[in-house]
Amino acid sequence: MKKLLWIIFLIPLVTHAQFKKGDVYLGGTFSHYNAAGTFYITPFVGYFVNPRLALGADLQLSSSRSESAIQYADGIHQAVITSRGVVLSLNARRLYTLSDKFFFALQGEIDYQRSFIKQEVHELNSTTRYNFYGFGLVVSPRFIYFPSSRWSIEGGLGSLGCSFSRNLSNDTNTQSVGLNLGQVTLGFAYYFRKQNST
Repeated sequence: MKKLLWIIFLIPLVTHAQFKKGDVYLGGTFSHYNAAGTFYITPFVGYFVNPRLALGADLQLSSSRSESAIQYADGIHQAVITSRGVVLSLNARRLYTLSDKFFFALQGEIDYQRSFIKQEVHELNSTTRYNFYGFGLVVSPRFIYFPSSRWSIEGGLGSLGCSFSRNLSNDTNTQSVGLNLGQVTLGFAYYFRKQNST
């Protein structure tokens, strides 16, 4: 058992990440956006088209719950707002080598969004539901560390993006451009390495 633990400990010291066309990675991230207490879980997959560029897709699931004071005709009431969302994204990831095990990546993505919001005011016995869809373009930085040649740990902070959304409940549109520095992302991935042909 001690030998196995030593081998596991030493593997990161003697391996490093090198990508080849045809390599595939599969993983997921967990992130939190502090402005509304929103949590995100995002499984993803990617394919290297060359040693520094990967194309991929991900499916993001989000959930949030917050309370807010809202003005009504008879005064201010406390509302409980819950939301659920799904985002399907296609992305391109460009990697830059910092060392044998550390990489910086810029990821650009185009996404389709669906979200459902429920606003409840218990004092008024009132429930309002909203249904949204939208599209977005996002660029985000990632820092990737490889403790072994097949496993990576990645983290990110913030993103720059623009989006269009439509509220299907009242036929209103919203466009936005913004820098989001409040979202912290942490995840991992497993890399399926293409073997060299002999």
